[in-house]
Amino acid sequence: MMSNSNILIQPTKIQLDEIHFWLKEEYNKTHQGFYCNWPIIVEAFEKDRLITFQSYNKAVGFVVWRAGEVHIDIDIMEIAPHLRHQGIGRTFESYINLHFKEAGFTALKLFCEPRESENFWRKLGFIKFPERGYSISDLTFYKPLISCLEPVSESSFSNRIELWNCDPYEKNKYPPIWIWEIKNNLNPILHPVNCNWNLRVIINNNLFTEDKVKYVGEKKWEIDHSPFLYIRKSVLRSLY
Repeated sequence: MMSNSNILIQPTKIQLDEIHFWLKEEYNKTHQGFYCNWPIIVEAFEKDRLITFQSYNKAVGFVVWRAGEVHIDIDIMEIAPHLRHQGIGRTFESYINLHFKEAGFTALKLFCEPRESENFWRKLGFIKFPERGYSISDLTFYKPLISCLEPVSESSFSNRIELWNCDPYEKNKYPPIWIWEIKNNLNPILHPVNCNWNLRVIINNNLFTEDKVKYVGEKKWEIDHSPFLYIRKSVLRSLY
């Protein structure tokens, strides 16, 4: 972490004015940056959805965010132009991770804008969303904030969860795309999903349940499915 740095979860008008100054200056010089989104930034400030990165008591970065069911959407993140390429963005992102993890959220999600920032987000561990069949950009990325159960490459396990990237009526055309082994001492499952995809649960090599993701959640357990499939430890342990 940088010395003399911190984040403000509820910045004041002073920090907002500091952000406005360097955003406007950047726009006047380069016609780039997020000054064109100033009304969105002000609205986020008014609704306590603005976090600033402070260095020596000055706002030199900010993030605009929204809360989903189990995740956080990062709408805008920017560092003051004169401080870029010094590792400040990485430090800011690590503070954000810690804050939202402590608040109980499981992942960050964002749209990679501008496109040139894709490499930055990948270096921070963000993962590209799979094609979900919705009007979602191919520059949508996410990063788990928790330890998650990783998919396996085979379907021979007697206790497993299988997920297709298609509706149930198409499932017989393809094998499952993702498979998780159900075993003791599990981490939760967290994975991007279309709520209409087919989800199958096999226990002791017998079919336990199978349906669209959204219906499995209604019928069997409380799971989240927009835009992530999130199956908690307690649910997985009940199946083991």
